[in-house]
Amino acid sequence: MKALFRLALPTSAMFLGMMLMGLVDMLFVGKLGAAALGGLGLGNSIFSWVMTIGIGMIFGLDFPAASAIGAGDRPRAFRVFMQGIYLSLGMAVPAALATCGIGLLLHQFGLNPEVVPFARSYMLMTAVSYLPIFLFNSAKSYLQAQSIAVPTFVVLVVANLLNLGLDAAFIEGRFGFPNLGFDGLAYSTVIGRFTMAAILVGYVFWRERKHGEVLRIPGIFRYDSGISREVFRLGAPASAQMLLEVGVFSLSTALAAKFVAVDLAAHQVVLNTASLLFMVPLGIGSAAGSLVGQAVGAKDYLAAKKIGNSALLLGLGFALVSSTSLILFAGPALGIYTADPAVIESARKILFIAALFQISDGVQVIATGALRGLGNTIVAAAANGVGHWAIGLPLGLFFGFARLQGVPGIWIGLATGLTAVAATLLFFWLRAIGEITRAVPPRA
Repeated sequence: MKALFRLALPTSAMFLGMMLMGLVDMLFVGKLGAAALGGLGLGNSIFSWVMTIGIGMIFGLDFPAASAIGAGDRPRAFRVFMQGIYLSLGMAVPAALATCGIGLLLHQFGLNPEVVPFARSYMLMTAVSYLPIFLFNSAKSYLQAQSIAVPTFVVLVVANLLNLGLDAAFIEGRFGFPNLGFDGLAYSTVIGRFTMAAILVGYVFWRERKHGEVLRIPGIFRYDSGISREVFRLGAPASAQMLLEVGVFSLSTALAAKFVAVDLAAHQVVLNTASLLFMVPLGIGSAAGSLVGQAVGAKDYLAAKKIGNSALLLGLGFALVSSTSLILFAGPALGIYTADPAVIESARKILFIAALFQISDGVQVIATGALRGLGNTIVAAAANGVGHWAIGLPLGLFFGFARLQGVPGIWIGLATGLTAVAATLLFFWLRAIGEITRAVPPRA
């Protein structure tokens, strides 16, 4: 539990820092009106859908890097990191082209015409930032495999301060900069993401140079087809899992865009609130994955079981607190984002549903991380496909449109699908770790 806390706390804080940047962006854009806020939500949801394909592939670095560290093989762990660098370079251009293509075709999907211009502008201008996102996550994965998370958190603190200043400069024209309005957000976002990647990747190389021998090993920087195949084998299902999970929430935003701009803005406010709270169990699950991977590399399977189960209990406790807080403090939570009474009233109808699924959301993401620590990424992909797309989405369409409940009906479907995913992943984690530990011979 101590090891879990030491890694999960800064990792969760790092993820919260990433969400805080989005919150600050929403606060600045919210002043520009409901259409701009809804456009940001739509554009960012589609951008995130494409981004998750790459982030999922980079998750394929987690197990080979962590298990190499657990086995005491640091050169192999660094080679895994280098494959992440090459993978990032290879994925950035296709991701940018896909985002630009979707952005240019948004007007053909029957979406609210008030928000489409804002979404298109955001997508086209930020498409170049996939490269720094992928590089940053490769460096984060390598450091986390060594139970190092504080430098990543420090980078996020710097990035948040930079983002705040750049938003004020470009969106509102402060500090002598031109007032670019909504388009200023894209400039701020791109500059911030490149800065984050440059600092963290630079830190990895500085740290390895300071600590000695790895960078001097002949061929340490070369492309390794064997490691790349392992990364792809683990990353492809993880990518599919993230695509299915984030995709259904991105699609929910597109569906919400078929209603009035106020409902879309309310949907985005609640989604951002839920996502902000989700960062803590995400950090716990990410830490659990690295620590379970280290334990597997060291062949200490009983420790792997304790780490995974402790992470689930820790996440469950946080989910109960966050769910209760959302219900009790709905008004102040929504007032952070907007002063528009129509948006707040619409968001209240959704927030109660979002509060209830905090438990399911926490369980599923931590179980996903623990299974990834065992080198299993296929189960999470299958569970998300069935839970979200075969159960959650049809129910969301039924309640949202056939029963004419609007955006709250969509959220009922999301919550139901998420609960199915959580139950499935919890079952498979308990079964997998039980089989492994039962196979361990008793100590003399």
